[in-house]
Amino acid sequence: MPLPAFARRFTRIVASPPNISVGSRGASNPLGRMRRVGRGRVRVPEAAVGVVLVGVGVLVSVLSNRSDPTQRVPVAVRTIARGESVEPGDLRWAQLSGDRLGGIVTTNLLASGVAAVDIAVGTPIVQSLLMQPTGVGPDEVALALALDPGDAPNDLAVGDRVGVVLVTEVEPGAAPDVEMLERASTVMHITEADPSVGSRRVIELGIASSLVTRVAAASDVRLTRLAAGTA
Repeated sequence: MPLPAFARRFTRIVASPPNISVGSRGASNPLGRMRRVGRGRVRVPEAAVGVVLVGVGVLVSVLSNRSDPTQRVPVAVRTIARGESVEPGDLRWAQLSGDRLGGIVTTNLLASGVAAVDIAVGTPIVQSLLMQPTGVGPDEVALALALDPGDAPNDLAVGDRVGVVLVTEVEPGAAPDVEMLERASTVMHITEADPSVGSRRVIELGIASSLVTRVAAASDVRLTRLAAGTA
């Protein structure tokens, strides 16, 4: 049975509802526009915060580099051999950064110090490179020995501990007696040989006073270097 005309029109309206766009581009989707605007409002502050943090990091790095401590320190202008006294003319003053500092020498030691090791040109003078001049102990005397080449190490220096070896002739043709004194001595001063006079060096020792007569009675005297701190 055919439907009335008004019923047919109602059926078409129900079967074909109005076309409502839900895409992201049309003006008919206000929700879509809100989502896009919402995303933009979140991301812009995040980017700004990132830029600020990077800038702060760069600033901190620059300031930390500028804040390295510096200090005015003495530096060797020539090679100073072990055992040599350090004179004012051997030094210049330089401003060095904190990463090279450590145990800078005191004024008192600098004024009277002796090189404990060989010091190269340009080396900052620190405590470990110098020692106080050697003095005579309460039961010691200063004894100067004129020694031929070979009777003492060529590189002997002030402050070295040495064993004193005595060579005594017993009788002609017989092997000499050789003994080393039971107590070590300390090198106090060295006068290098003057070629115009001879080849002997004069080495001054701090030696126990009770041993001096034995040294004087020996036919020959030789020195051997001992380990630091040897009694």
